[in-house]
Amino acid sequence: MNGATYGLGLLIGNVALGILALLFHVLLITAAAIDARRRIFPNGLAVVMAIIALFMRVIVAYLDAQATYVGIAEVSGPIPQGRIYASVLQNLASPLIIAVAVCAALFIFELIWRRLRGNAGLGIGDIKLLFSLALLNPTTALASFAIALILLAITCLTIKKPFLPLIPFLAGTWIAVCSIPLFF
Repeated sequence: MNGATYGLGLLIGNVALGILALLFHVLLITAAAIDARRRIFPNGLAVVMAIIALFMRVIVAYLDAQATYVGIAEVSGPIPQGRIYASVLQNLASPLIIAVAVCAALFIFELIWRRLRGNAGLGIGDIKLLFSLALLNPTTALASFAIALILLAITCLTIKKPFLPLIPFLAGTWIAVCSIPLFF
């Protein structure tokens, strides 16, 4: 891979990533509005967001792998595409495993909660959204989720309501937490 090919790939990858990120965040705000108004997170929207998150993760992993191997290729010669694809799969595995494990645990906990308490605790839609966010960045997703739960609890206590939808809080904290690096 020469420098021109790498540069073009980097440009295309970053443009695609930017477009997908914009679309993802528009859908995130849409999900927050739907949840605030109707207290649901439609399955179709959840699937589209998860697919976009997966595509974004693949692009980031591929660009990361290319960047890693460009320096090596300049010293040792061409790197087989198979090594780049293997690196992409390695970079995808960790967020996917974390997203599945955390959301499966929350889903099981929610089923137990509903059986014991007779009502919903955390909504299944909240778990579906957390899955998409965790695919993008597990650490940011879990931090946003924790902050959203705290803000939700404080808001419920302040306005004296027993429950409110979580997705508007989660969407807001995700956007806020993702924006923190912009200010430093």
